[in-house]
Amino acid sequence: MLFSALLATGLAILSTSQAAIDPVLAARYFQEAKWAADDDGGKLWGRRIDGPMLFVDPRSRTVVANHDAGGILSPQGNVFSGPLPPEVPVANTAVEWAGRTWSVVVWPLPTGRTERARLMAHELWHRVQTELGLPATMVRNAHLDTMGGRVWLQLEWRALSSALLAEGARQRPLIDHALLFRTYRRSMFPGAAAEEDRMEVHEGLAEYTGLMLRGTPEAETRHALAYRLKRAGDRASFPASFAYETGPAYGLLLDRQDQPWRSELKPLSSLSGLLASAVRYAAPKDLKSAAEQAARAYGGPELFVAEQKRERLRTETEAHYRRLLVDGPVLELPLQAMKFTYDPNGLFPLGSAGTVYPSTTVSDAWGTIRVEKGARITSDFKHLYVPLSSGAGALRGDGWSLQLSPGWRLVPGKRSGDWTVQPPG
Repeated sequence: MLFSALLATGLAILSTSQAAIDPVLAARYFQEAKWAADDDGGKLWGRRIDGPMLFVDPRSRTVVANHDAGGILSPQGNVFSGPLPPEVPVANTAVEWAGRTWSVVVWPLPTGRTERARLMAHELWHRVQTELGLPATMVRNAHLDTMGGRVWLQLEWRALSSALLAEGARQRPLIDHALLFRTYRRSMFPGAAAEEDRMEVHEGLAEYTGLMLRGTPEAETRHALAYRLKRAGDRASFPASFAYETGPAYGLLLDRQDQPWRSELKPLSSLSGLLASAVRYAAPKDLKSAAEQAARAYGGPELFVAEQKRERLRTETEAHYRRLLVDGPVLELPLQAMKFTYDPNGLFPLGSAGTVYPSTTVSDAWGTIRVEKGARITSDFKHLYVPLSSGAGALRGDGWSLQLSPGWRLVPGKRSGDWTVQPPG
């Protein structure tokens, strides 16, 4: 499955533009991306990261590019413009198209130059990450939507925020607290360390690159991320979005240790593990007691109470989705060469049943489905389900619409009341 180029990589997925893309403004933004790469000079990753880039209008699927696409696009001043093919996703991402690897950014871009530079550099890193030996991966991190996962992640964020703001010797105990909260959380969930590390290498390093190339002094960059971490707990869901905060936080703290680390990264590297080694962190024998004691300094007791209330609501939401997408009649779509876009802040894990994507657009051999009220994708990413009502066998349902490829048709599924798709022939 084609996951590597199609993971959502920004907090403004599928935003709505108010006007067509201005080619003059687009050309200016392309120049800003080049200036950011010029300022870096390849120092960050041992090579320049700028290259082919597309700005895409989500309503019209019109693109403006800084390079030609094999004659597909038409010259328009200093840029190239034309329609985006259906197989190319509308999302902040990186894609293979027309013989090139492109960074894709949804129009309109942020109005602030600093934030705009961060977003473009983030997507430029995704364009070259495979060449850097750090290919994308798809992991669920469903444990971060449990009460324990959420509480200890938020405490880690709070400690990381304080560490980023601290100077000199005051920083070390705060780093220790962040690593303590992380170590204790991971001890609660087998396999959590590997999943979190993979997402931090994928999305965390992209966001780290965005922050490093946003054009602000190092101290200002650290402070900006520190204050962002203070608000991270307001998000509804953490599994797909947590690495946008922890990844750059560990990267910026590693930079302050004056030790080379970027050139030594591998797909299975652990950013927090590298920092733990750099500061010679040693976990206490009684993890639970040490973590609970340290949590008091970060508002732990109050956080536990708030998360208990949220857990009751989460249980009700899970029951709703299970009735709708697991137990009730569904349309089942097989996934083999999936391309999809989604908002990483709204995912809802359903344990072994997979994950609910409240809004997503998915394309495969059978066609394209657009979902606005929830689709379930299994943990192995081999099946997608949307709910069926009295309109069984139709191409539309409550909150979704399906466009089938030529020759494909709807047929009854394995369970009574279910439907699926059948290929031509």
